[in-house]
Amino acid sequence: MPAEFGEADIPLAFYPQCPICGQTGSTYRSLGIHYKTDHPEFYAQSRRLNGQFKRITLAFVLIALGLSRLIFIGLTRLLILGWGAIMLGWFAYFLLFWQPKLDDLSDKSNDEWRNNSRPSTLDQTVQAASSRKANSIVCPICKLGPYRLGLGIRYHNRIHHMEYFKWYRGWSLLMEKISILTVLVFLGLFSTGLLDPLASSGFAPLILVVPAFSLAVVFATNRSKKQRESRIEWIQNHPH
Repeated sequence: MPAEFGEADIPLAFYPQCPICGQTGSTYRSLGIHYKTDHPEFYAQSRRLNGQFKRITLAFVLIALGLSRLIFIGLTRLLILGWGAIMLGWFAYFLLFWQPKLDDLSDKSNDEWRNNSRPSTLDQTVQAASSRKANSIVCPICKLGPYRLGLGIRYHNRIHHMEYFKWYRGWSLLMEKISILTVLVFLGLFSTGLLDPLASSGFAPLILVVPAFSLAVVFATNRSKKQRESRIEWIQNHPH
């Protein structure tokens, strides 16, 4: 019930939200009860996915602890390489497997929910009175909104701007892969000592700043270009 979530004047946009029907919960625990009651199939599949995530995380932690003995035999660089590879492996699993799987599961459940003519509040706009302090954004393509950041704008784009949504999802995954590979390359160069001369110079901060800034600029520039193209196409298809 949305009325109960106005406690302590916290904007609704900051409460966790169901990715299927849009109901908000004051805590993730209350949202879990909602899944179990109203979306039992989604609840069961997400629990299996989360269980796999926990087991893989535990495996990464145990491997990292096992590698820690390398420090006692003087293989510090190898230890750094191992720990770095483990962290990258965990992030790669999270970004490239777990999150897309959860998104696909949520989208499938949401489609089934809507196909059964059941209402969803995911596409609701944030109330004007709370939008100034809420986590919200106006759609850059149709200029409708504002919608909640995260599920709100994602749902709006998936339903109303499908071509842009598919492009943006693919572009984000590509940039995540490039970022992970870039960090892995720099980690390997550092562990082998090839970056030692540069790391000990005044240009050391640039080793990380320049690649990170470059990736951010490429990502934002291409996204803005695609948004402008989608905006122009939308205006042409909606002249009035």
